[in-house]
Amino acid sequence: MIRTTLENKWDKYWKDPNTVVWHKNIIGVYHVSAIGCDHQHLEPEDHSGPCLRQTFYQYVAPVEKNLKSKGNLNQGTVMHKEAERIYQIKRSYSIIEFPLAKSINKDIAATGSVDVVDFLDNNEVLVLDFKTSSEWTFPKGKNDRQITHFDQVYIYAALLQNFVFGNTKRISHLKVVYLNKHDQFTGEQEMEYVNNIGLSKLLDFSNRCKKLHGHLVDYRNKIYSCNGSYLPNREPMKWCKYCDYKNCCRENVIGGEALKTYTKGEVGALYAKETGKSPIWRGNYTKAYKDFEKGYKVE
Repeated sequence: MIRTTLENKWDKYWKDPNTVVWHKNIIGVYHVSAIGCDHQHLEPEDHSGPCLRQTFYQYVAPVEKNLKSKGNLNQGTVMHKEAERIYQIKRSYSIIEFPLAKSINKDIAATGSVDVVDFLDNNEVLVLDFKTSSEWTFPKGKNDRQITHFDQVYIYAALLQNFVFGNTKRISHLKVVYLNKHDQFTGEQEMEYVNNIGLSKLLDFSNRCKKLHGHLVDYRNKIYSCNGSYLPNREPMKWCKYCDYKNCCRENVIGGEALKTYTKGEVGALYAKETGKSPIWRGNYTKAYKDFEKGYKVE
């Protein structure tokens, strides 16, 4: 983090008025990256999302990102585009940002965009996805594989193999390439594509689309589900503490509905219990605590 008293002028220099909004949150249209597969059998630290409840909130009560988050996301976009551009120069038989759309049923469509589809020799195809990362989230080695990152590229590959290529091409491998946003350190992980596994993940993804769609339609039509709430179940994962919706999620409310009010002492106790650390250092609240406190309505 840059420590400065200067005002953040990100909007002035980086906000692009021509930016196309890919995730328009239209009920019935669901992006692969926002749905993923069900991994609730994993420990939260091994699960990096997506979470259906978080996606639900993004559709019905979206939160405006702060400038730091906007800059972080934009940095990832900039690196993605540059990495794709260079890749295509080196591999002229590749296609970048390969668009995909597939109907799941008459009410639901899946969409996505594959970072790179690389056509190899012998009618084989490599499907590649870029992921921007940081020092803290970069894989530690070949065995430090984030399965939820491979879900997205696996679903893309299953759609390509079974509904685009058919018997004309064979997807042989999947690759996730990690780009460190600080120093451009670039690492890659690769796995063989197995179509039966791809079809299984595609079915899981389709079922999750249907589940989310049901909750969104109920909310739109003001029909309560059997548990008395419009909300999908929580899907605990490693990024919950940074989620824009963690306060609403904790209280099981939506948007402007009433949130419980806490005292600073109560929030400090919750912080200490969750992190094992004191919220105060040398007489002042720590930055980590202040970030934690944003998830609570404090009196």
